[in-house]
Amino acid sequence: MPWIERTKRRHDAVRDELFTISKEAGFLPQKEVLRLLDDSGVKPADILIPDYKHGKAFCFDIVISSPFAHVQESAKEVGYVMKEAEKFKNNKYNEKCTNKGYLFSPFAMDIFGGMSKSCNALINRLSLALSDKNNVPVWLSKIRIRQRLVSTAQKYVALALQCRIDH
Repeated sequence: MPWIERTKRRHDAVRDELFTISKEAGFLPQKEVLRLLDDSGVKPADILIPDYKHGKAFCFDIVISSPFAHVQESAKEVGYVMKEAEKFKNNKYNEKCTNKGYLFSPFAMDIFGGMSKSCNALINRLSLALSDKNNVPVWLSKIRIRQRLVSTAQKYVALALQCRIDH
């Protein structure tokens, strides 16, 4: 299995898990919405949550990065690759989404399960909704969400490593 296919599978698995969590929380998420901005085929929303904040829809674009991509910088600054991925996604989509009346945020994780600040707002919102729905403390909902997302990402890292061992 080529590297890019393994990377896409990991991304899609995390997207699907976040989509499922959003549904469980009572939101009405949409996955990979086409023609959101125009007819160019650009998709700024791996997940779109309508009526997320102040009546506006929110576009979340998932990016999963590896600190091995920039080893020297990653060794100097924790979360470097995630911050760079966030900047890239914001530069690519934030203004376009804002001009169309959407809110936008990258959802940046690394392959070890680290999550950038951009993830906090959505996880907080989802954990509040799940806490109410399941009658559990917010902190517990938050931990469970993070565990699900991290284990999903790490499962696909393990599968990628297994493919290297097998070949």
